[in-house]
Amino acid sequence: MLKKINGLIKNGIIFIYLELLLRVSSQQIKYPLKIINSTFSKYKKVKNIFIKTSSLSNINIFNSLKKNIFAETPSILSSKIEIVSSMLFATEIEIGSNSQKFNVILDTGSQVLWVPEINSTVSNKEIKNFYEPNKSDTSQNMNKELEIIYGTGYCQGYFYKDLIKFLSNDKYYLYFGSANNSNFDVEGTEGILGLARTYSNDLFSPILTLKKNGLINSASFSFKYDKIKNELYMYAGKPHKDFDSKNIPFCNLLSKNNYEKILWACELNSFGFIGNKSSFQNSQNVFVKSNISVIFDTGTNTILLPYNLIFALKEKLKQYNCIIGSSSLDDSDAIAFVICFDIDRIPDIGLQFGDYILVLNKYKMFYMIDFGYGIIGYLLNAQFEKNLWTAIIGQNFFTEFHTLFDPENKVLKFYSDSKDKIIWIKQNYNSGNNFGIIFSIFIILILVGAFLFYRNQKKKNIEYDYKWMEPNDGINSKFNNINQNV
Repeated sequence: MLKKINGLIKNGIIFIYLELLLRVSSQQIKYPLKIINSTFSKYKKVKNIFIKTSSLSNINIFNSLKKNIFAETPSILSSKIEIVSSMLFATEIEIGSNSQKFNVILDTGSQVLWVPEINSTVSNKEIKNFYEPNKSDTSQNMNKELEIIYGTGYCQGYFYKDLIKFLSNDKYYLYFGSANNSNFDVEGTEGILGLARTYSNDLFSPILTLKKNGLINSASFSFKYDKIKNELYMYAGKPHKDFDSKNIPFCNLLSKNNYEKILWACELNSFGFIGNKSSFQNSQNVFVKSNISVIFDTGTNTILLPYNLIFALKEKLKQYNCIIGSSSLDDSDAIAFVICFDIDRIPDIGLQFGDYILVLNKYKMFYMIDFGYGIIGYLLNAQFEKNLWTAIIGQNFFTEFHTLFDPENKVLKFYSDSKDKIIWIKQNYNSGNNFGIIFSIFIILILVGAFLFYRNQKKKNIEYDYKWMEPNDGINSKFNNINQNV
């Protein structure tokens, strides 16, 4: 009996050892995440949108309705809106020696992890989990004030240091914020976990802490969303196999100023509408150059773009029955929106980074909005703001593309299972010319090969016919054979 028990223990130890060895050798953590349906955004929200009926009269679809509708309506139509709820990425973490649990949003657009503290002032009355430092034997108050101000929220408190469990079965010491005052309304979550590119102190970063402790050999990570199963995973350390191919689009991370050095920023070369994916130069495609830096931010659910882009698109959008709406009657400090009225003709959205365009599905990017009077429009989930010099790409991008955040190689990489989601511009520019060049080279090679084959065969025939002329010992000569036959 003892022998059997010892054998089982040995086998168990070997199994655990092999599992640990495999885990360390793979250097990849696959971690299931929670999907939170929320209208939360760290940036400015819009309550109303206004459009001028004079703009509507220029849209083809409304020409037949001018007499019946426009005569009865005011000069400006208004509708209450809310950027349609979308998914935010969240996970459960544990803090302290007594494993206090919190659901936090994973946010690549900020640096700090923070959760609400017990007896704190919170705007979200649905929060159930609060950090209690007195109940954790490993809690340390750093006596350093915390204050983070977002576009539509904030948190205040103090920094602590405690054991935290994230992505791993083990806990590691991290600095985090314990907020005694916060304005943060996301049902089902209690805080934010920042996944910025760099930190003033590596102890702020859970990814860098895992790397430092040898669990992973790279600080890269990615989010992969399965649309069919509605499942979301985070991969930390070794990149997912999607990125094994060399033919993967990427953008180089920018580092010109402080926010680019801290966050994940690339250069957005142009923004527009993809009406024809077979050719980037097709007249159906409406693009405007931007050459601005854009932050990839999983902690918001919209796209924010500079105001000047909307006016460059204004006239070109009419071909798709689209107009510009505003969040203000007088356009002072307004946010502009694209509103279209024919969903079947609306193109997909394209974002150009270098030599390729990433295509966003219009059915994920446009949402129905009712202006009354039987007028139904489709609102583009993108805001165009004044005094905005940096674009922001939010969550609705990351459910379309598997995105790798790679700080070591200073790049972002993008993958999609659908080939038509990625358009290579240079390939489209030169595809006809390349085919002609390749075909010509192929024909030339065939002709050269045929000529060499013919010349080689002719040479062999000549050599055979005159082989008897070669020096011989008098035995194998053709004349000897002839004499013998005679």
